[in-house]
Amino acid sequence: MSWLKNRKGITIIEFIITFALISTVLVAGYGLFSSGVNNFGRQIDNVDNQSKARQVIRHISSEIRKAEVIEFKDEGSIKIDETLYSFDEGANTLLKDGKEFVVGIKAFKADLINGEIFLEITTLANNDKEFTLSSSIFIRE
Repeated sequence: MSWLKNRKGITIIEFIITFALISTVLVAGYGLFSSGVNNFGRQIDNVDNQSKARQVIRHISSEIRKAEVIEFKDEGSIKIDETLYSFDEGANTLLKDGKEFVVGIKAFKADLINGEIFLEITTLANNDKEFTLSSSIFIRE
């Protein structure tokens, strides 16, 4: 028990320095963790937008390949057989026969040039990062 009598303990200065060092390490760790979580969220948004653009291009391309009649109303709309795909710029929505088809579209273009149909879709993520996907479909005669 004599060793208990010889222990001095810690001073308030040692305690403050230790507390400051631990706090600094925790704040730095939280900053790294927070940055990683935010980056992960941005990447998820980007992947979702790319996936959305691919699905729309794939769907419309498939419809065009099966179609009997294709009409171009204007740059932002295309009629495939009896189905009209049009773009509502104010709502950032692609419409299918006037009903909401895909939300989060910044731009949609469909054009016929020299027997080739060009489709272009631009999506907009929550972090204002755009993703543009285009496709061309050759029309058989």
